[in-house]
Amino acid sequence: MQLLEDVLSKKLVWLLFIAYCGFIVWMTLLNRSVYVRQCEFCLFWALQELAVGGLEGVKGIVWYLENILLFMPFGFFLSAINECRWKKVVLSGFAVSAVIEITQYITARGLTELDDMTANTIGAGIGFLLWKVVTRMMDSQKKKLRE
Repeated sequence: MQLLEDVLSKKLVWLLFIAYCGFIVWMTLLNRSVYVRQCEFCLFWALQELAVGGLEGVKGIVWYLENILLFMPFGFFLSAINECRWKKVVLSGFAVSAVIEITQYITARGLTELDDMTANTIGAGIGFLLWKVVTRMMDSQKKKLRE
């Protein structure tokens, strides 16, 4: 019975992960209009803009936080599927983010930024940490139920 539950829950996690990946593609590529190719290679430009009192810095910080939130499920689901080490999750988040940014540049959809890659990678790492917290909480609950 436990094996059946494990298989069903793995399939559900895979289904959610695939749906989430579709959402990522829609949000980062398909939802955007084609413009002129743009790049921003200045790391943490929003913080620099904010430091000199620019209002664009506030928008940039919000975008940075949105990117972190966008990739937290990536780290969470990847950890749930493979029970990966944190390095693999973070590197996978970086690699997927790099593919997105390169695709955005090639297709002229959105602004290609190093900050997006940084925020996405951080988000994947936080997702991994959330997975660890959830699994430890679940393990302690199971332990309490057995007692």
